[in-house]
Amino acid sequence: MNILVATCYTPFTHDRNARLARELSAEFSRRGHQSDAVLLPRHQQIDLASQSLALRLLDLTESAGNPVHRLITLGEPAMALRHPHQIAWSIDTTRPESEPFFGTARRAFYASLLDAKRRYTGQPLYPPLADTSGLDAGELEPVYLWAGSLASAARASHALEAMRFVSRSLRLTLLISDEPSAPGTTAALDALRRQAAEWSLSDRIEFVLRPTPAQRRERLRHCLGLLALHHDQPAPEDVVIEALHARRPVLTFDDTGAAAGLIENGYNGVKQTPDPRLLALDMNRLAVDRTLNRQLGEEAFASLARHGITWSHVAERLLS
Repeated sequence: MNILVATCYTPFTHDRNARLARELSAEFSRRGHQSDAVLLPRHQQIDLASQSLALRLLDLTESAGNPVHRLITLGEPAMALRHPHQIAWSIDTTRPESEPFFGTARRAFYASLLDAKRRYTGQPLYPPLADTSGLDAGELEPVYLWAGSLASAARASHALEAMRFVSRSLRLTLLISDEPSAPGTTAALDALRRQAAEWSLSDRIEFVLRPTPAQRRERLRHCLGLLALHHDQPAPEDVVIEALHARRPVLTFDDTGAAAGLIENGYNGVKQTPDPRLLALDMNRLAVDRTLNRQLGEEAFASLARHGITWSHVAERLLS
């Protein structure tokens, strides 16, 4: 079978969708199919509706003179591509709220999409990692990790506020994915630093801009847990899957979407209502009870198989 895996990406960046498209295409090739990844550049300054309309004009029914039997699209706006046998995999993890299209209607669309996935697809399909090196569990240190973009709904402020109510021996590291020169990054970072100073937390908060994957994984190995607080997220970020591989418990809220779907409270992590004080209670508990911390971490690792977070399972599901 000839299979195209198509996605839109931002050139000259470490684009997640582009990586996933290549890895999925490679998995299909390993299974004996003819497969290629189609990477279509996306311009961040052009509105999503215009790009989607342009993608509708592309003809992907043939490739190099051979008929394409399946078109698998990853995320948006690639799902706008047309093919008689298209399979759309919604894996988007961030939804900038600054663009005009990303308002109430966009949030309603994602709420409907998540509900449809729960109703009609059964178990959600989570994006795996091709490389899990550097994720073996290490010696625990009294630090929690938060990772994400300051320009999204990842709620770094909730993580920061929770630090007001935890033991003074605990620290927080914010792994910030934004480019320092990106619009709004400096202002958002300064606001967090001012808030940390106002709450007398400056000596216990570390801000790390643009950490490499190796740096992120090294910190995951030794942390007490990962704070995954992104609101209503369609798919978990890589760092959540990395935390499961590293046997680290994930602390999340019940409104985080994909992360909340992965975590069973008290079994493979902690899930609470979005309240910094409740988050702080759980942070204290996992810091004191290291046996519980390790038990949750082991179950977190076991949940990778339970949820089918492997490329073999993903390829099988997409072609079933």
